[in-house]
Amino acid sequence: MVVDPNATGARIEQGLRHMFLPDQQFTLEEIRHLLSHELLGHVARCAAGERSPLGLLGIHTKNSSPTEEGLALYYERQVGVLHGRVFDDSGMWRATLAAGLACGVMTPPQTFLSVCTFLELFSLLSRLLNHPHADLQKLQKLARSYALSICLRTYRGVPDLEQAGVCYLQDALYLHGLRMIEQAVAQDETVLDRLAVGVVALELLPDLQELGITSAPQPLRKLAYDPDLDSHILSFVTADEDEKHA
Repeated sequence: MVVDPNATGARIEQGLRHMFLPDQQFTLEEIRHLLSHELLGHVARCAAGERSPLGLLGIHTKNSSPTEEGLALYYERQVGVLHGRVFDDSGMWRATLAAGLACGVMTPPQTFLSVCTFLELFSLLSRLLNHPHADLQKLQKLARSYALSICLRTYRGVPDLEQAGVCYLQDALYLHGLRMIEQAVAQDETVLDRLAVGVVALELLPDLQELGITSAPQPLRKLAYDPDLDSHILSFVTADEDEKHA
């Protein structure tokens, strides 16, 4: 773990074997998110892959990104449910919608301005329906900012924003990956054990079974699903305060 004063959120640098965190205090909910999504969903599988008979599993197999992101989101949602949290997937839906509009799924491909204008109006409509008595100018400002943030991600790296049909598809992976994992778990829950062996694409699990690589220890999964997780986290805060007063 490395504290980065310039960071605005957590990130994993696999090549450096570091997890960077912003210099701030974290709520219990934020710590549960870091444990379930970043550590259990990403770090644990890389570490397991490095220790497996096939070291490639520690550095990602072909087409592993949808599985990787979907599994991290699945764990995040499941842990949240255990603590009474409602999983909000609206951001994933809108990011997927933006990517679909940008690259021309079921419609002609759209430019940055076209998608941003649509998302701004769509977001404003949603906010007006949920908060009919709120200040209109404030809602318009929020909708414009939200639409811009999505489009800056959807079109990042695109040199000509007036050219339609060119975008960055990373944000479309999350919803797609989550649905993949949901369907796989519904068919066979042991798929979670088989995916724990490393950073592997869902479709390669039969190949790993032929190699005899079918499971790995999952201490972080056990910890994340522990009903006393909050007490365990708070015990470190208490211990730190005791040291300060010693």
